[in-house]
Amino acid sequence: MQCNNVTTIPKGLLQLRDRLSSMMDSLYCDPKVAELMNTSMGQYLNGHPFLALAVFVFGAMATVPIVIFLTFATVTFIGATVGFVLLEGKSLHYLYNTYCPLLQCQYTLSSCVV
Repeated sequence: MQCNNVTTIPKGLLQLRDRLSSMMDSLYCDPKVAELMNTSMGQYLNGHPFLALAVFVFGAMATVPIVIFLTFATVTFIGATVGFVLLEGKSLHYLYNTYCPLLQCQYTLSSCVV
């Protein structure tokens, strides 16, 4: 009993495979990638592509919350710094006008008698 079911691969899928293969060949020709692939970790991940994909996806997904946190921390720091400078400037202006009227009078009116 012979099986006569022969599956043919569509032409578009073969072209996609060829383009993907040529892209991977050009990627492996890069000196940095070749250096990484010569390490023991690169050879292990090359032999275990599912694990390599899982590591890549985990790394990509872990960067999203880190970037969101760093953006939030930076915006908060800038806002707190600007608020502090404005608040201190306003309070110094208030203190200067309240407790130093003689100095203010001396610099604003030349005919002021102390």
